[in-house]
Formats: sequence, structure tokens, C-alpha cells
Amino acid sequence: MSLPSNHEKRRCFNGAVPGEESMFPNALSAHDFSLDESPDWYALQIRARFERRVNQLLNRDPQTLVPVARERRRWTDRYETVELPMFPGYVFVRAVLKPSDRLAILQSSGVFGFVTFNGTLARIPDRVIGYLRKITGCNAAWSAYRYVAGGPQARIAGGELEGVEGVLVADKSGKRLVISILPMRRSIAISLEGVDFERT
Repeated sequence: MSLPSNHEKRRCFNGAVPGEESMFPNALSAHDFSLDESPDWYALQIRARFERRVNQLLNRDPQTLVPVARERRRWTDRYETVELPMFPGYVFVRAVLKPSDRLAILQSSGVFGFVTFNGTLARIPDRVIGYLRKITGCNAAWSAYRYVAGGPQARIAGGELEGVEGVLVADKSGKRLVISILPMRRSIAISLEGVDFERT
């Protein structure tokens, strides 16, 4: 059973709406690393509603990722597009972490610390980051979901989300593909209604 969430039926878009400035202008930008480096993705736990500020502070070095959903909301006198983080309270960073780099990041305003797993810095797999990019960069609906550690695996077999893998679950809402980030114990789900997929 999925957790109640304002993210339900929310859709993600790549790039800002014309005439509107994105809250996270560099959240999905590329950043080159030399071939002799081995940058990894990590998750930062940050102060609530500080995703934008931390993203601006860290900006290009290291590379940051804040997967967001863009939602058009109606107010009394106007419509407004708002950006809401997929994982509130977290920012992903990609870097070759030397002790000095780690200290500089930890001293950034709003940063609580790196997410750890079994006492060590938790690396987020590149493939998972790739899935988040795909979901954020297309018109895909997703919802917050209870954390799922494992289960039968499936892969989307066509469309813009082709290749995205996760745990296949079925509930009263139908079949879903759940993508989990183990160190954060967070999951999101994609509806598989009308989507071609294969079990792996």
C-alpha cells in the first residue's frame, strides 16, 4: 500500500516553463570529470526546504542533482508553476571526495551530513541516478511509496523510460515499478498501466 503523498499523479518536466526561472537551474546539468578520476554519487541530508539553497551553494563543483516535480497550481488570482523535490530533505552530489572536499561540503549552510550505510559513506549507484534523471526529464507520473527493500524485478521495455528497473509490486491501484534507494530507505513508484515491461 502506498503512503499518502502530495506527489500522487504529479508529473515531471525537463527544463523551466517559458518565462519562469527554475528553482534548481543546475540540478540536472552535466559536469565533466577527467578519465583518471572516479567520481561517485552520494546523498546529503539537509535542512528542510533548503534544497534550493544547498544546490546553489554547491552548484558546479561538485555536481548536484535535485530531482524535482513541476506542478501547476491555481491560486485565487493566478496560476503558478512550483517545483517540489522528489526526496525532500536530500540533495545528491557527485564528486571525488577528498577529506578537504568532504569538510567543505559539510560546512555548507543547511547541510546536516552525508548519508551513511553500515558506518561508511553510502554511494548511490549510477544506474539509480540515471533512473531519477529519466523520470524527472520526461512526462512520467510517479508517487511516493513505502520503502521496498527487494522483490521480483522488472524492467520497462519501451518508451521514454525504457530500461528503468525496479521491484514489481501489485496493489489495489494496479501494477507498479518501485525504485528504492537503500541507504536513504526511500522509494518512489511508477504506474505500469499501459506500459510495456518485462520481468528480469
